[in-house]
Formats: sequence, structure tokens, C-alpha cells
Amino acid sequence: MINITLHYQNKNFISGFIVNGHADSKKDGDDIVCAAISVLAQTIVLTLGKYFPCSLMYKLQDGFLECDLSLSELSELEIKTAQVIFDTFIIGIESIKEEYSKYIKIL
Repeated sequence: MINITLHYQNKNFISGFIVNGHADSKKDGDDIVCAAISVLAQTIVLTLGKYFPCSLMYKLQDGFLECDLSLSELSELEIKTAQVIFDTFIIGIESIKEEYSKYIKIL
């Protein structure tokens, strides 16, 4: 199962996430659930890194991705932009979860 934990700052703003585990919906190389979550999460990290390179920290390992954005270093407009990026992640994850709920858990 893939566990996704969202990090919040002040209960209002998403500041990061952890994606941990494997879907194991198919054999290695054919697991579209794992591939979809991985592509989505890594694209969010790449996008945040492009716009906020000095404020982003992430760690990537097999079956694990942690992403944290230091919102205290951002302007109000940058925080709003970051929230749109994080919202895109949530919309994508929820969409995948609708079809493959037994492989994904949002904590």
C-alpha cells in the first residue's frame, strides 16, 4: 500500500508531503498505480524546485519521497502559488485513489 501524509503549516497551508510504500497492484514494471503516484509526486517536487529552489528540501529513495517547502521564506504571492501546486498534487492523488482505493491511503 502507498501511504501519503500531507504536512500542514498553521493548519491552513500545505507545506509538504511524504509518499511511502509500494502499491503492489501488479508485478514490478507493470504497476500503473505505483507509476502514476511516483510520476505525480516527482513532478510536484520538480515544479516546486523550479519556482522555489532555495526553500525546497526533499529526499527520494526506493518507495519513499519526502518533500518539504519552507513557507516562512516565501512571500504571500509565492505561498499562494505553492498552494496551487500542492492542490494539483491532492487532486491527482484523489483522482487515482477513486479508481485504486485499495492501494492508496491518504493519512
